[in-house]
Amino acid sequence: MVAVLHDLNHTVCFASHLIVMIDGKVVAQGRPFVVITENLIEEVFS
Repeated sequence: MVAVLHDLNHTVCFASHLIVMIDGKVVAQGRPFVVITENLIEEVFS
């Protein structure tokens, strides 16, 4: 199953694998609790 989620709370609840993209390019991928870091959030959402 593939889902596109913009809410990080839902992402960590439902996803077993995460792909983070900026401008169509993959910048991170893996397990949500490993991938989602303060630095990544700042990079993606700033």
